[in-house]
Amino acid sequence: MVAEGRRSEPLPEQDPLLLAEDAPAYRVPWANQIRLDAGDVVLFHGPASTPRNGRASRIRFDPSNVDRRIDEVRAWFAAQGRDTFLWSVGASATPSDLVDRLLACGAEPHPREPVATPMVLGHEPARPPAGVVVRRVDTFEDYRLAWEIDLAGAAASKRRALRPRRRRAARHAL
Repeated sequence: MVAEGRRSEPLPEQDPLLLAEDAPAYRVPWANQIRLDAGDVVLFHGPASTPRNGRASRIRFDPSNVDRRIDEVRAWFAAQGRDTFLWSVGASATPSDLVDRLLACGAEPHPREPVATPMVLGHEPARPPAGVVVRRVDTFEDYRLAWEIDLAGAAASKRRALRPRRRRAARHAL
């Protein structure tokens, strides 16, 4: 197993559904993150202690050594100082009873997101509106601006999601 640093080469040509199913496995790590491709599983460790910053994905364990591999993955995360992480088990994960085997070994479904559904854009995305520039983040200022845009979008989405609740609360308050 070899830990990888930043990766600049393009992804290999693959089925887009498989890429979507195991998207975290193809994530490019930042300087303070570790991505380890062990062949039968890809491990990702980030500095934050939240479970999402630790993930085992693109899991293709040999059925004859699943329990050993589960123990080895847990040991790897423990060596990183992490006691919680996510097992991302897609439809192509092996063996086919992996979820049951993980549960039998003490894994628990994520309390808020026990199931995730991947999505694939089946066509080339539309061109951005005039005046909007889409490019790679190259500087810290670019990074800061990208986060500001992301947070503004998240805040707008949260406000839209809260509108129906506010209306219901206002009706019940009358």
